[in-house]
Amino acid sequence: MGVIITDTQGRAFRNGAVGVAIGCIGISPIWKRIGEKDLYGRELQTTEIGVADELAAAASLLMGQANEGVPIVIIRGFENFDKLKKYSIKYKTIDKRKRI
Repeated sequence: MGVIITDTQGRAFRNGAVGVAIGCIGISPIWKRIGEKDLYGRELQTTEIGVADELAAAASLLMGQANEGVPIVIIRGFENFDKLKKYSIKYKTIDKRKRI
């Protein structure tokens, strides 16, 4: 089990507050994609994804920024991206003509 401690942060030259990770344990906070290929087959040179910040931002939407009073969000089913790299991920697109 991983734990992420979050806080709210403003950003220079941007409106809106966003949740960010200020600490974590039990997960890899960075997903290093260096050496992988992009959509066009070019090798990534510097790409690193802030996994902890991404999860913190998603949780922050549920926790709220005002008087919601939600102190904790449980995210289930998250796998460390380093484990997922060995699998072939297939994406399913939604046909907008069909009703869901």
